[in-house]
Amino acid sequence: MHNVMQEFDSSIRKLESDSATVIDVYSVMKMRNQLNARTWRRRSRRQNIHIIGIRENEEQGRPTEFVSMLIPKVLGEDNFTSTVKVDWAPMSLRPATASNPRPLIARLILPLEYNGGRVFIFPDFSPDIIKKRQALDAIKKKCKESGYS
Repeated sequence: MHNVMQEFDSSIRKLESDSATVIDVYSVMKMRNQLNARTWRRRSRRQNIHIIGIRENEEQGRPTEFVSMLIPKVLGEDNFTSTVKVDWAPMSLRPATASNPRPLIARLILPLEYNGGRVFIFPDFSPDIIKKRQALDAIKKKCKESGYS
């Protein structure tokens, strides 16, 4: 009977140890997945622009074509040598009000040009995000030199 109790006690300790290991591994994997999800969400939004101030239904159900037409009108049609191509342009999901229309979110395909040169529009990152991005510059340079882009 004493041997059975010792084996039982030993088995319980082993199971507790194994379950603690599983919980630790699960916690690490969960944290990695959350970081990966955040990273991919940010990357997927990287080329998006938000256009604010367009009245609801102004795009008449064709937001992609509307943004392709809107950008040259707003920035000056003579500044564009070709049409602005937009990948997609949905309205944001937040509810709209008459005085506060929803932002229009657009992803541009081709770079913009002005006076024969390419124009880049970047999001307004906070200083801490800029520092984090700059910390990766050396790594990105090494990857590019190694053929990974």
